[in-house]
Amino acid sequence: MFLAILFCLPLTLRAQENREADHACYRLNEERIAPLEMKIQGDGGQYNSEFKYRKEWSGKQVFVRIPAMNAPYSIFINSFRFGSDPGSGIPSEYNITPFLNSQSNFLELHTDSVRENIETAAMDASLLIRNAIHIRNLLITSHDGKEKNEILVRFHLYLKSFQEASKQEHSISLEVSSPEEVLLHESRELSTMLSFGQETEMIIDLPIRNPNYWYPGTPSYYEVNISMKEAGQQDQEVVSSLFDFRSCQISDSLFIQKGDSILLVYASEDLAAILPELPEQEISDIIEDLDINALRKETPFPCSLEDLFLRLGILVTPISE
Repeated sequence: MFLAILFCLPLTLRAQENREADHACYRLNEERIAPLEMKIQGDGGQYNSEFKYRKEWSGKQVFVRIPAMNAPYSIFINSFRFGSDPGSGIPSEYNITPFLNSQSNFLELHTDSVRENIETAAMDASLLIRNAIHIRNLLITSHDGKEKNEILVRFHLYLKSFQEASKQEHSISLEVSSPEEVLLHESRELSTMLSFGQETEMIIDLPIRNPNYWYPGTPSYYEVNISMKEAGQQDQEVVSSLFDFRSCQISDSLFIQKGDSILLVYASEDLAAILPELPEQEISDIIEDLDINALRKETPFPCSLEDLFLRLGILVTPISE
């Protein structure tokens, strides 16, 4: 028993330390995502999922991603409790690689809250198959460039390592595009040696000439795709994010940007509250039928919904506005 305690303690500490920090709304390439089939046990409060280890995961890090939940929960893998959340209302990612069996694995999510409050979030849980060194966080900011009609965009990459030692070089490629064309491409080398749990940062500044500005109802946005590849390896991990340019203020229900004013038509609070529960196509149809161009929110929308509103030209403001 004493030996078992000594063995489990480092795993427990490692699991808690490996919890990913809050990150921006970015997407991982689809082949790196494995949806989990969560099954409800009893009247709610417990969700289970069984999955098999795949040979293509060898050398990778396996995370379980739990979407934003306002209810406290604990999660277990193969009966080992490896993480919990107090009901923070933000997505969480946990590295479960050290606890996986080579065959079948059993995941459990436990909560004391009623089923209706967490069912949607629990059903959207998934596995993320990530490189040992990957982009943990992505921050995109912008300011005026040196030239007229130029904006300098800063891509701040936060990288994290989950391998014991890295002697392999990693290449990072960044591509910026509008819905019409590819605008910029930049490549960098990450030659820094990283040990387990170590983090580092990389900043890439790129100028965009004559940028298109985003307005409610007439959205103009850009997409960035950032890929990481280890020397000698063929597959790449890609993270993607949408971003836009806007410099605005809201005054007397008017949205004023670069001297132009637009009357905002807000969705009712009741409608805004149920939108996260609806399919994207139904949300698009409702917004089009009601001519809505603005929403007020009390808590953050899921990332997929934030992206949808950006593409549809829907201004999202805090409930206090």
